[in-house]
Amino acid sequence: MCLFAWVVFATQSGGTGFWYKFHGGVSVHGLAIMSRATPANAFVGNSRTLINADDSLRPEYFDRSPVFFSVLVGALINLTEDLPTKVFIARQVMNAVFVLTMLFAWLLLWRLSGQRLLALAIIALACSGYWLLYYRAMIHYDQPALLGMLVLL
Repeated sequence: MCLFAWVVFATQSGGTGFWYKFHGGVSVHGLAIMSRATPANAFVGNSRTLINADDSLRPEYFDRSPVFFSVLVGALINLTEDLPTKVFIARQVMNAVFVLTMLFAWLLLWRLSGQRLLALAIIALACSGYWLLYYRAMIHYDQPALLGMLVLL
């Protein structure tokens, strides 16, 4: 598992820009929500703000996930004002979630099968697919939800 974790972090793209279409759009949306999940708005973030007819601003809230992850990532990325560093931090958090998901899936399979190496081989194969590796650093709420379900199991 330590080797898998090292591979996940070592193969993270060094670029801090946003990737094409879905990956980039979802990441930008998630980062906007997470960066605005502050005590001032009850830890609920928004990704865009609308202008009312009287020129007042009205945030359009979209945070339909538990606030814990938003607050955690928001606190970490708000430690800096540098946007590339914010993106890098958020991607590393997502990589950590990916590694923890692999760990808990391995523990679950090991418990169910009683065979540690077989469970490890299954996790290695299951988590090495192109699309899974491509989307592992996408800043979104689905991976933490999967991790939470595996922890509960």
